[in-house]
Amino acid sequence: MLEPQTNPAELLADRPPAPVEATQSGYAFLKNYSFLAVAYIATRFIWFLGIIYMARTLGVQRFGDMNFAQAIVTYFTLITHLGLMTFGTRAIACAPDSIKEHVRRILPIRLVLAAAAFTLLAILTLLLPLSNGVRGITLLFGLSLFSGAAILDWAFKGMEWMGIVGVIEILRLAPFVLLVVLWVEQPDHLYRIPLFWFFGSAAAAIFGVGTLLYRFGSFRLTIDGGYVRQTLRQALPLGLAFIMVQVYYLIDTLMLGLLKGTIAVGLYSAAYRMITFPQGLGGWYFEAFFPSIARLHKHQPDRLPRLLEISLRLTLMVVIPLAIVGIYTASPMIQKFYGPEYGSAALPLQILIWAIGIELIGMNFGYTLMACNREKQYLLGVSMAAVASILLNLILIPKYGPIGAAWARAGAECLLAGAFFFQCGRVVYVELFKPILFPCLGGVLMVICYQLMDSLLVGTIVGLAGYGLLVVTTFGAGFGQFKIFLKGKL
Repeated sequence: MLEPQTNPAELLADRPPAPVEATQSGYAFLKNYSFLAVAYIATRFIWFLGIIYMARTLGVQRFGDMNFAQAIVTYFTLITHLGLMTFGTRAIACAPDSIKEHVRRILPIRLVLAAAAFTLLAILTLLLPLSNGVRGITLLFGLSLFSGAAILDWAFKGMEWMGIVGVIEILRLAPFVLLVVLWVEQPDHLYRIPLFWFFGSAAAAIFGVGTLLYRFGSFRLTIDGGYVRQTLRQALPLGLAFIMVQVYYLIDTLMLGLLKGTIAVGLYSAAYRMITFPQGLGGWYFEAFFPSIARLHKHQPDRLPRLLEISLRLTLMVVIPLAIVGIYTASPMIQKFYGPEYGSAALPLQILIWAIGIELIGMNFGYTLMACNREKQYLLGVSMAAVASILLNLILIPKYGPIGAAWARAGAECLLAGAFFFQCGRVVYVELFKPILFPCLGGVLMVICYQLMDSLLVGTIVGLAGYGLLVVTTFGAGFGQFKIFLKGKL
């Protein structure tokens, strides 16, 4: 068993490093990503079915109440984060044998922060002009602050045990959705949903702790003042950045609820839930890609532009056709999945599809900034986006409601992607014209196909086929670069 240590820096002290490749093999990257992607696809599919069921069962008013309460609680989960999870993942990745030491020190910190967050949440619910129903639901969702703080996915990410991370993600959602489908049968059952949410996150936490105990043996939780101070000092910049990210992620829902009521939140949430799947799948892509960027920056920075260009090409090749298909299929998808009462959510969905597409493109530059030790520049970018989101929502929501919130999100994403691109250009040369040219031309071809075809299905099939043919025939040297990446020889 490792001896107790007070300073987390000691756990990261220089030691004879094992020989490592400057870049991870692309095949190894794809293996890691496949674990995360499969788990995410499974959980998002389960979650999507649950959302459709809850939206139809609860109705617009109660569905809006639920989403408004969740949005409030999500801000308080940031108190339990404060960059500790990212710090722990990074520390364990540098010294895998220190996993028990970091878990037994970070876990109690997060639980104490969860207690503080729940206390603040209870006080806020009394001060905000909320209905008694929303106030009660918010407090019940607040119970998940404790179970969420005990989830150890961050530790297993540091060990690169992505299979376990995937199981944790499935356990977090699958029991919740199953319980909802079995025991939420009418709008008055809304109060059961946050309790089922707590049960799901508790199951994920128990599995993670049990796995750690099975693999590494027992451990005792410790609150060490020196460790707490040193860890928070190092983790706080990342924590501030995550807070800013959540501000522009959730401020639209909160301001809709305060300015337009929970019916508007229900309509907007119905649209937003439709794009969380590609958004999350893209996020996992960059999570898996991050180590390759970091290692290349450290060992072979001259090759980083090539890796960034490959990543940008891949992102654009996927984002542009999905965004165009989404524009044309938004209305029928809303009608099909949610029903006629959610019909006015179609236009916000069309706007949000492009907003998320811009976000995923900008993440290439944002993750590069973090990998290149430019946390302050990253924090600056997300802070600017958060301020812009608040201002745009204040201006647009009173007049346009959910549509205004969607435009505010799109504007904030454009600003954020531009800020990331500008800051990234100071670190590494970014070639933008060549990666973006042919996917954009393919997108134009898709639009022409949609306009010429009478059937939406035929237009989608022909448009995607034409897009794929154009991109493949014009990709040229990009395929050679991609093969080099797969072999880890960039």
